[in-house]
Amino acid sequence: MRDRTCHLIVQQSLITDATLQGITVPTMVLWTTKDPSGPVDEAERIASHIPGAKLAVMENCGHWPQYEDPDTFNKLHLDFLLDRS
Repeated sequence: MRDRTCHLIVQQSLITDATLQGITVPTMVLWTTKDPSGPVDEAERIASHIPGAKLAVMENCGHWPQYEDPDTFNKLHLDFLLDRS
């Protein structure tokens, strides 16, 4: 089932591995542990195809982490944007 879910995510978004590999700007892939759209494994796969991508996973958040945990969400984004890794 999980493999099928990941496959559907890719199909629905129409983002191919080649497209991901062509991203050349600094990129943060933000995922959550309770997002119904797909497991963290999918975020790991996506990040692995983007050269130099940073993966950030927010624990105990679903599809709206900016509302569920705004402090963590904002910190992750500011740290990324200000290159404070």
